[in-house]
Amino acid sequence: MLLNKKYSNLLPIKDYFIDEVVLLNAWKKSHQHIRGMNSYVDCLDLDKSSLELDKRINNISLSLSSESLNLSDLKLIPIPKSHTWKFIEYNTHKNISEKDKKIFKVDSNRD
Repeated sequence: MLLNKKYSNLLPIKDYFIDEVVLLNAWKKSHQHIRGMNSYVDCLDLDKSSLELDKRINNISLSLSSESLNLSDLKLIPIPKSHTWKFIEYNTHKNISEKDKKIFKVDSNRD
């Protein structure tokens, strides 16, 4: 049941983009999806972001309405979930390839 009939058919227009009810629901959906699908998520940071949610949503709405919101590029951090992880000891340089030794300037004689 909707409280207001204007939300029954959301359109990609500015009035909906800056509407705090729409932004709040988008945040809640994103929060739920991230928490449920991503096993590497920082749950504490998600919980912290929800503490000031009304303030955050208000700031986003104001920034969108004044067209002053600065967005950064999306950063993809690939984490292979289906592959076996391999941990290399830091105190030995025998496991580092010659190419990596040159990049990181590792002394081959050390160890």
